[in-house]
Amino acid sequence: MGRTNRPAKRTLQSVDKALGLLWAFDGSRAELGVVELARKAGLSPSNVSRLLSSLVQGDVVEYNEATGRYRLGMGLVRLASLVTDRLDLRTLSRAHLAALVESTQETASLNIFTGDQAVTIDFVPSPRAVVSLVHLGRRGLVHCTSVGKLLLACQRPDVWDRALSRPMLRFTPRTIVDPEILRADLCGIREQGYALAEEEREPELNAIAVPVHGLHGEVVAAIGLQGPAHRFNRGAMLHALPALRSEAEKLSRELGARPEA
Repeated sequence: MGRTNRPAKRTLQSVDKALGLLWAFDGSRAELGVVELARKAGLSPSNVSRLLSSLVQGDVVEYNEATGRYRLGMGLVRLASLVTDRLDLRTLSRAHLAALVESTQETASLNIFTGDQAVTIDFVPSPRAVVSLVHLGRRGLVHCTSVGKLLLACQRPDVWDRALSRPMLRFTPRTIVDPEILRADLCGIREQGYALAEEEREPELNAIAVPVHGLHGEVVAAIGLQGPAHRFNRGAMLHALPALRSEAEKLSRELGARPEA
């Protein structure tokens, strides 16, 4: 830390190498030898041996005498518990929802997938005089809401089949009620990474949603923006998409997701 209490811009090469060595344990194998770790981390075996000695002393790596290989240590579990204790999804998301409302002036919501439906667990309303209402606990139907379609698109094929086999109610002339049309829409959502709903659940209501990823890259939630169709049209929704993705990515990183998620 410098005098400003912010992290210095320059890093310690030895620490960078040690961190790279820890990330070399990518889950493909529980235990790795010195040569394999050196190859994965791009370091010399002698350098890896010295780093491993320090990491073993710090209890973040363990040496298995029976196999002559190394594995991640229990010290990481203790450190992880300090992080996971504060990883409450709603608490972490609130600042990101508020930032979205400030930048877009539309209502932002946090939604999870449960019982084959999307459920709103938090929201921040738009400050404008004309706003779209959000209700905590309200189910976002998977065939006609942006968060519902987004979260369904991220599920396994058997979940798709189960959802698409059920009757789909028509709420507006734009509601998708044909299973094959919805399947094609879900495929498009998976490819583009966001979902739109234009007056599909309610007349004059548009919405857009993007995924939030967890520790292992899985989709754990969706952040959505919604507003009156006359104001939050397709152009406005796509204009808000970069901010929406940015806040979702920030929340994902706070939940432990790697950048490539």
